[in-house]
Amino acid sequence: YPNPVADEVFLSGVERGSAVRVLDAKGREVRSPEPFTGSVPVGGLPAGSYVLEVRSNERFLRTPLMVVR
Repeated sequence: YPNPVADEVFLSGVERGSAVRVLDAKGREVRSPEPFTGSVPVGGLPAGSYVLEVRSNERFLRTPLMVVR
């Protein structure tokens, strides 16, 4: 949360150390905070639609993410 987001998206219920990536419309990785510590900064990304991907030992999740300015 929040979504849409301007600066930073916070992920609750996601284990620290999980693999988290933000992908653009072409599937290219544009953000991948390592190590993941609970949030993903998106302030430098252009406004638009992205995909937030979360991978851990227990789950795989992809969800739309809208970055606004």
